[in-house]
Amino acid sequence: EGRTEEAEEEDGLSPLSDRLVADLTAHRTMALRDALAEAPDAALLVVVHAAVLRTFYGAASATCADIRFQSASLAREAEGIEEGTAGRRIAERHESWARQMPQAADEAWGFVLGLDYDSRASLLAHCVALTVNAVHGWERRPVAWALADALAVHVGLDMTGYWAPTARSYFGRVTKARIAEAVTEAVSDEAAGRIGGLKEPEMGQAAEHLVTESGWLPGVL
Repeated sequence: EGRTEEAEEEDGLSPLSDRLVADLTAHRTMALRDALAEAPDAALLVVVHAAVLRTFYGAASATCADIRFQSASLAREAEGIEEGTAGRRIAERHESWARQMPQAADEAWGFVLGLDYDSRASLLAHCVALTVNAVHGWERRPVAWALADALAVHVGLDMTGYWAPTARSYFGRVTKARIAEAVTEAVSDEAAGRIGGLKEPEMGQAAEHLVTESGWLPGVL
């Protein structure tokens, strides 16, 4: 244990220069990196801790590891998305974890350290999941979108459990040709022909009744 700067000054010793302190702590940082690389369990602790700080405390700078977790708002892209199945499940999961968290960010390390492996992994999964952004917006991100598709396959994502084509969610927002395409794919050409003469609002409502229970999804989903 080193003495405080004040105590050193009382003893007549000058404090170390800022440059020397930076030099010495750079060496310590490099050594700590090497040691951590040999300790996967500890590395997982660091990642979970960084995720917890950002996700629950908004205190990303309170960790020594430069690991950044950002969560893009999806509400601006899809009104009412928080009230959907996925939104409610995520909010409930988040609240469940939040109730267990200590009040102060500087106590989060002890909390993470005290979790068993499975709980720690579940907490990390929750935090990492909130960073996923696969929205096809103005920014072109084909590589990221492809990874999102691969990830969806890996986790067995089934969008029929989260979204259904209704007049509000889809048919009232596309052309008659798109409505006919959906009914043809989900039901039959004949069914699409029967509603083809309707005006768009009525055609959309009719398509909802025909398609909703079929499990049909637009290609982007």
